[in-house]
Amino acid sequence: MLFQEKKHHERPQRPCGDTLRSFTSWESRERRRNRERRLKTSFSLAILNLRLAMQGPRPVVLSGPSGAGKSTLLKKLFKDYENVFGFSVSHTTRQPRPGEVNGKDYHFVTREEMQKEIDAGEFIEHAEFSGNMYGTSKGAVQAVQAQNQICVLDIDIQGVKNIKKTDLNPIYISVQPPSLDILVSDRLPLPLGS
Repeated sequence: MLFQEKKHHERPQRPCGDTLRSFTSWESRERRRNRERRLKTSFSLAILNLRLAMQGPRPVVLSGPSGAGKSTLLKKLFKDYENVFGFSVSHTTRQPRPGEVNGKDYHFVTREEMQKEIDAGEFIEHAEFSGNMYGTSKGAVQAVQAQNQICVLDIDIQGVKNIKKTDLNPIYISVQPPSLDILVSDRLPLPLGS
C-alpha cells in the first residue's frame, strides 16, 4: 500500500439497542466524575490560595557577608517602598546599647525567656555570638505579614540553614560584593606606606 490512511482520533461508536442505554449511562457517569474531579481540584486550589493569602506575602531572606551592601540595600528598599516591605525585629539576650529601643531595634529578653521560646518552637532561626543569643521569632514575621507587608529578614548563613528546615517558604536573596578585592578594600584600611 503506497498511501496509508490517516487514523483519526474517534470516539467509540455508539452501539444500538440495549447497549446504547448502558453506554449512555456510562458516558453520563464519566462526565459526572470528570466534573466532580474538576470541582475538587478547583476547590483544593481555592483553599490553598486562601491559606497563602491568610499567611500574608512570602518573606524575603537577605543574606551575604558583612560589607557586601545589605544595609545599604535595605535602607533604599525601606525608603522607596516603605508600605510594601517591613522588617522583622529580632530577639537578643544582650543589653541594649545607648539609643536602642526595645521592640524597635531588638526585642531585648533574658536568656531564660529566649531559651524557653526556642524550646517551644517559637523561633525560625537562632544563633549565639559573643555569649549572647540572637534570633527571629515566628511572631516577629507574622506581625509584619499581619500589616500585609513583605517581611524582610537580614540573616547570616547559619540562620539561612536553619530557615531552610522550616515551613516559612521565603524568597532567598544572596547579596555579594562585586569582587573580593572591593570587599577587602572597603572593609580594611590599607597599611601606611602603601
